[in-house]
Amino acid sequence: MPDRPVPELTADDLPVYVGQLALDEPLIDHVVPQPEIGARYRKARLLVRLHGVPLGYVVLPAELVPAAELARTVQDQLGDRIAAHLAADGSAAVAELPLEGIAPDPSCGNETGAELLPFISVVVCTRNRPMGAVSVLRSLARLDYPAYEVVLVDNAPSDDATQVAVEEEFGDDERVRYVLEPRPGLSCARNRGWNEAHGDIVAYTDDDTLVDEHWLTGIARGFRRAPRVGCVTGLVPTAELRNDFQLFFDQRVAWGASCTPRVFDMGANRPDSLLYPFAGSDFGTGANFAFRRQAITDFGGFDEALGAGAPTGGGEDLDAFVKTLLAGWAIVYEPSAIIGHIHRADAGELKRQMFTYGSGLTAFLSKYLVDPRTMWRIVRAAPAGVRKVAGFTGSPGQRVRLPRAVAYRELLGMAAGPYLYVKARRRLAHRSG
Repeated sequence: MPDRPVPELTADDLPVYVGQLALDEPLIDHVVPQPEIGARYRKARLLVRLHGVPLGYVVLPAELVPAAELARTVQDQLGDRIAAHLAADGSAAVAELPLEGIAPDPSCGNETGAELLPFISVVVCTRNRPMGAVSVLRSLARLDYPAYEVVLVDNAPSDDATQVAVEEEFGDDERVRYVLEPRPGLSCARNRGWNEAHGDIVAYTDDDTLVDEHWLTGIARGFRRAPRVGCVTGLVPTAELRNDFQLFFDQRVAWGASCTPRVFDMGANRPDSLLYPFAGSDFGTGANFAFRRQAITDFGGFDEALGAGAPTGGGEDLDAFVKTLLAGWAIVYEPSAIIGHIHRADAGELKRQMFTYGSGLTAFLSKYLVDPRTMWRIVRAAPAGVRKVAGFTGSPGQRVRLPRAVAYRELLGMAAGPYLYVKARRRLAHRSG
């Protein structure tokens, strides 16, 4: 079932309302809720789901759309994916408009019975963002999953504001635990999280996300898709599109694009690409991934020279993907495990983020370039990698009218990444010494 491309938006469409449309609920006239303050929405982009499974996106005008017109739009743009999903599910096909007769999927939710679903530990890593941490915990409290805990890891905070905010609102919730990790760095926080967790599956998200209520159901589904699954990643749609900076990042990353499940390993499910398995962004992102505890143990945990808070600024999730595959585990991309991401909304934050994306990428690659076991794989893949990067930066900002300096911050980060990795390794050696 091929993916439908995400409908293209331009700066003239901003701001854009982002939401979801569930086809197993009665279709009604669609009205975009306008914001109480600020500019009115011009368009609406909806992620269409059926039985909890995402099928693709539709773009609508930010005005009253009658139910019949909404049904025709969905059928025209996603009709083949709807039919394929229903056929695979064993449900009766929908032949006519409006979309009627789509019964609820009995497997959606507790698919194999609550008693068979694995207990999952959710780790949220945060630093000096008490409101962001509380917001994520509120969304996690609404999960429909029956057996989970939440470990909030407060990473080298400058004060106790996050602890106070979390304990004030969630102090009586037995599912939530606050943990202080004094060593700075996202990888340090991730490692502390899985060591504190009680579950055999450890799921991670950040403090700038919106967690879908069916997220852990999707994670559990992903671990059942193939033998020896060590990691499951999920769909990360954009949660907010208010300005050019957010639209630029939405178009730059592919986290929210594919609605087709995939299995990756070093055997039969290995793509024919020289970049594999080092094109880590093909697997997903650290804002939405989960691991079997044994897989983390096998690959030795997250590299503390990589990630936010380390000089490299990123790359720890890419490294974890590669180590999972090289340790003999599979990675499953499961689009029904959904977490929305709130992209950076101003030029300064976006420039910093693009720099750390670049530095994290080449720092991560440098690690494998100096390893004799993987050095020649990196060398052979280098030309293809350069072409891929050129494709990202060849015409920056045309659709969203951003200064080229924003897009090229990533290239500056790439140039600095190898040096920053060496610096990070030396810092770790000094700390341990």
